[in-house]
Amino acid sequence: MTVGTYVEPSKTTLAAYLDMWLADVKSRVSPRTHERYAEFARKNIVPMLGNVSLKDLRPAQISRAYSELLESGHRKGGGLSAGTVRHCHTLLKQALAQAVEWGTISRNPCDAVKPPKASPVKMRTYDVEQTVDLIEAIRGSRLFAAVLLGALCGLRRGEIAALRWGQVDLNAGSIAIAQSAEQTRAGVRYKEPKSGHGRKVALSPTMIEKLPAPSRGVAAARY
Repeated sequence: MTVGTYVEPSKTTLAAYLDMWLADVKSRVSPRTHERYAEFARKNIVPMLGNVSLKDLRPAQISRAYSELLESGHRKGGGLSAGTVRHCHTLLKQALAQAVEWGTISRNPCDAVKPPKASPVKMRTYDVEQTVDLIEAIRGSRLFAAVLLGALCGLRRGEIAALRWGQVDLNAGSIAIAQSAEQTRAGVRYKEPKSGHGRKVALSPTMIEKLPAPSRGVAAARY
């Protein structure tokens, strides 16, 4: 459709449209991603703009809504972070781009809106002393092996939860990371790595010694 082409005015509100869009996009994204889309839409966007019809939605309204979210958008008081508001903008822009493709509206009002700039978040990691303190504090716990895998091998939580003994080669001193566990409202879902292929992680002699017995069925405690 050419930008500016006339489209029959729609009485559909943004809230109703987002419900339709969420239902449509569900089959094209992961369950966890869909849950996040729904959360951003229903908790943040709809309370601010949900009653506005698509044909009447303007960039100034969207920009004003973002400002209000930054000032007082948190349900427990205070405002949302700039990063969260940027996520809302990304979702709304994507949803309205679909509305343009469907012929519901002629232009995407989000194209003329600049989201707030998010400050970069500095990555915080444990130093050697903190890592030692963590290991000593968790020693004897059923999560001891899981913490070691994270602290000494760099495995992510989902990778640890999905680990099985078939992926562990104690003779070669390595672990094959083939999948990751993801918590959704429907339960735990196992998925392939984002890259589409796994990777091997080397095990130190200390790590091999501390792994639980294979008879337990998994390389680390589930959590």
